[in-house]
Amino acid sequence: MKPNATFLTKLGIATLACLVVACTRSQRAGVEPLPGTPEAEAAGRLSAGAAALDIGNFSAARTDLGWVYMHCPGSDDGRTALLLLATGYLDPRNNERRPDLAAALAAHVADLAPSGSPLGSTATGIYLLAKEHGAPPPRAEPLEEARRDTRAAAAGCSSDEPRASLALLESAVPGDHATDGPIDWLPDLPSATVPDRIAAAEGTRDSLALRVAELEEQVEALRERVEIQQQELERIRRTLRP
Repeated sequence: MKPNATFLTKLGIATLACLVVACTRSQRAGVEPLPGTPEAEAAGRLSAGAAALDIGNFSAARTDLGWVYMHCPGSDDGRTALLLLATGYLDPRNNERRPDLAAALAAHVADLAPSGSPLGSTATGIYLLAKEHGAPPPRAEPLEEARRDTRAAAAGCSSDEPRASLALLESAVPGDHATDGPIDWLPDLPSATVPDRIAAAEGTRDSLALRVAELEEQVEALRERVEIQQQELERIRRTLRP
């Protein structure tokens, strides 16, 4: 069976996010955090979270990756943890897939990462992928608050109190009411979403099915008329026989 383009796109984004983890490590120029420090715990949890995603253990991944973001929100590890979490919420193996939450997490990273950086580019790609799968634009107010909290956080990681709130980012997902409106620094989706394309295909299918049903009714009506005419012709032949 040929894999569809949507699945390949999701796989490509997830792979790219994992490559960003390696890129983040290489940017440290071979300097590893000292054992026993919060930075070392963050590095270990980041690796553990990525490994959990690889085997489909999304609950464990959220625990470890969420810790990394909340305790190291201003670091590349914290941003990478959010991107990995976002790919987990788009993973087709996840029974609790949340494209809307993936969009909010990716939007936060896209807002904070330097322009043109691997993290920023990956975040934008994941955000658009989430939108393609029907995610609405996130709410601006929680994202702005998360931005202020992240920028106010001290450098490095904290082993005790969290420096940022993952729940705050989760609250950026719009509810049943209207969203805050478009966010100008987030890109627009260049094509229709997958749910919209499915709805259009289903509408075309239903329209064709209705047309087929109408044609079948017309054919049946014509068949009945032909039978009646044949019966009438047979009656006329019998009356004309000597």
